[in-house]
Amino acid sequence: MAYAERRAEGAGTGPGAAGSRWVADGDFGPREVSLFGLFRKASKARQGDDHVWATAAARRAGLTREVARLVEGGASVLVVALHPGALDDWVSSLQGQAPVACRDVFGQAALRARLDQPRTLSVALASALPRPTRGAGDTDAGIPPSSVPAEILVCGRQDQRDADEAVIAFADALGPRARVTFHLSFDDPLLRQLTGQLKELMPRLGMTDDEPITHRLVTRSIERAQRKA
Repeated sequence: MAYAERRAEGAGTGPGAAGSRWVADGDFGPREVSLFGLFRKASKARQGDDHVWATAAARRAGLTREVARLVEGGASVLVVALHPGALDDWVSSLQGQAPVACRDVFGQAALRARLDQPRTLSVALASALPRPTRGAGDTDAGIPPSSVPAEILVCGRQDQRDADEAVIAFADALGPRARVTFHLSFDDPLLRQLTGQLKELMPRLGMTDDEPITHRLVTRSIERAQRKA
């Protein structure tokens, strides 16, 4: 079981500092342990650092392999596309996994049901994802927490950061068994201003085109580019 320390704003540094929490990744998702040894279930989805692929073709091949691996491992996988053409391409290329497609509000019920089933695949438009609605006790009244590991793979980032936050809010509503990861490529318009800097890293790190760049600094650079858009 792996542990990592989280520190609240304004708290001191180091283990045992006021406001600090230890996070344990267990069989039922991350749990926060207070200084008094009390456990509290973490309520939000996990968010991985952005994955940046050399080309759009490399991203498609890499995500196709990742979908097969995750489904075989027992997860419910959701591929999120940013526009209808991309959704149709994913449904076609992943046909062997029998994906459920959510193109609009009429597909949301089927998507909700599918996300609670292991070893399944769904493909949805970002704009068609159900919108979380808060009910009593600050729980989501429209999206029940997932009872199985839910992997959300977003193909690209939108120009405005706020648009991506809606996808993250949807993942958060699924609870701590969900994880969301954004996958970009150097072919994406958003990354044109960063292409030179990031591509220089690949040969230095001994990376090939079929491997993504994944680092916290890359995620922050992409966020800054979105803020400027």
